[in-house]
Amino acid sequence: MGVRDLPAGQAVRRVRRHALSAGEDRLPVVAVEHFVPVPGVAPTFLVVSGHTLDGPLEAAVVELFDTVVATLRWTGGTR
Repeated sequence: MGVRDLPAGQAVRRVRRHALSAGEDRLPVVAVEHFVPVPGVAPTFLVVSGHTLDGPLEAAVVELFDTVVATLRWTGGTR
């Protein structure tokens, strides 16, 4: 867990690993969550969450999630 500076403001970023049940199988999953405060509406947060299967594409997909979140900007507010 850590704090990131985004164009939309400071956000908390959390990465967690867990397993999803698919019938009798358990699939290892990586979840990336960003909690971005909504300006002027404290304590409200925009939660942006992405999930991918643990495996060879994990790093690339997590980077994609981070890249998408880095484009967030508020309009019509204080930022």
